[in-house]
Amino acid sequence: MHDHRPATHRIASHLGPGAMIPGSEQTLSHLGYQLDASAQKVPHPGAGSRPGLHLVDDRNLDAMPTRESDPHTPIILLTGARSKASSDPRVAGQLMRPVAAHDLYMLLEHALEKEPRQAPRVRTRLSARYLRRDGSRQGHIESLSTSGCRLKTNETLKEGRTETIQIAIPNHGLIQTRARCVWTRDHVAGFEFISLDPLSQQAVAEYVDHQLTRGFDEERRDSAA
Repeated sequence: MHDHRPATHRIASHLGPGAMIPGSEQTLSHLGYQLDASAQKVPHPGAGSRPGLHLVDDRNLDAMPTRESDPHTPIILLTGARSKASSDPRVAGQLMRPVAAHDLYMLLEHALEKEPRQAPRVRTRLSARYLRRDGSRQGHIESLSTSGCRLKTNETLKEGRTETIQIAIPNHGLIQTRARCVWTRDHVAGFEFISLDPLSQQAVAEYVDHQLTRGFDEERRDSAA
């Protein structure tokens, strides 16, 4: 899946100060969503020069292309607490400022991808265990997102089974969730979280964003070396 995605989606940015949580733009860039303030408005753009999407702060609505000049490019709108929902049919989603990368990512995926992922994921090697009545089993997490994980164990897990999983998140501690096994291969299984509480979800989201930003910074240092 996703083998034919473009390397980078060009997003026209119409954002004011404080519209995004610090570091979010770098995280989105690492995920293939490049915010471009210079792509805001082109009088007579050719098909190849149009951005894939407009990211608009509702304080900057005057900078938006009109429906007549750009009727098909989707819009994601960032609003204040008292803003009303937009009736513009181009609006694919609306979020409150300041927005975090993992929340914006989900809307970008659904607006731009034929096969959208539910959440950004990162490769990891975090300690984990799953709990049974006769005791716990050890394993480690090979990849992680706010919607699920890939768990490697010493035994074969059963597809469709629900497990209680504990994961050690750096700078947070253990989180615990019920998760459903959606696929297995040898001693590796993919799980979908079904009861991740809000604090644990926030801890996972912050960890994922941190890992993505760190990866972006490492790539930038390598390219400059």
